[in-house]
Amino acid sequence: MASLARSKSYARFLRRFGLKHAAWLGDYCRFREVGLIAEALVGRPVRGLLDVGCAGTLFPHYAAFLLPDARVVGIDSEANLALAPERILGVAARAGENERVRIFAADARSLPFPDAAFEAVTAISVLEHIRGDGDRAAVREMLRVLRPGGLLALSVPMAARAEEHEGDPSCPYFIRRYDDRTLAERLIDPAADARLIVRRDFGERRFPYSHIYMKLRAAQERWLARGAAWKPLRYGAWAALAATPLAARLFLRVWDPADPAARRRVPGGTVVILEKR
Repeated sequence: MASLARSKSYARFLRRFGLKHAAWLGDYCRFREVGLIAEALVGRPVRGLLDVGCAGTLFPHYAAFLLPDARVVGIDSEANLALAPERILGVAARAGENERVRIFAADARSLPFPDAAFEAVTAISVLEHIRGDGDRAAVREMLRVLRPGGLLALSVPMAARAEEHEGDPSCPYFIRRYDDRTLAERLIDPAADARLIVRRDFGERRFPYSHIYMKLRAAQERWLARGAAWKPLRYGAWAALAATPLAARLFLRVWDPADPAARRRVPGGTVVILEKR
């Protein structure tokens, strides 16, 4: 994958909106996922990009920033778009690429676009939230709207064994975690008209910073609700969260799952890049 200039990094993009917004909008694993996907996209002739599951993120605006010649479409369900925080909408209005970004409600399992409409399609931490065979259907639909030679970039959470939950402490709604077998069966094998370009796993080795991060996010929300008397703690939480990109670089290691030295590692997530034939 092409190297991504630091000036084009996701962390730098978020800092354009101020430290407080950057801390709130950033996400520990998202910095690794977005970074790996951005590296795959940069330098490619992308005139149209579809981002599936964009509610609550600034990724469509980051994609427009990263790909100055591309029009970007973001889709999510009506329910998710309705729940998108006002703060997201306010920051998005300041992103500077709004004339090339369009966001509306649509179902990933039945996309309202013609065949071969985009040069790139992304789905970042989205497919794991679709129940039943919806993840397979979404992959087939995303490939249908992708042009030959175009890239499909996916990221999903991983576990030692595949599992499904209606909700757990890290995620309040349905989530599926994949293992190598279900990743192949549910996401890669349905992409029969595409070839795997690269897969990169990522995860923590020893120090479980993810637990600290989740506690920081929860504490920051509590301290925000308590008002002015808690300002020192609120600002402390902002400062700690602002270090999330550095923490992701320090604690979230990236490796090639085909590397024999990495076979015993259990990843927390994976990024898969497919190219349509």
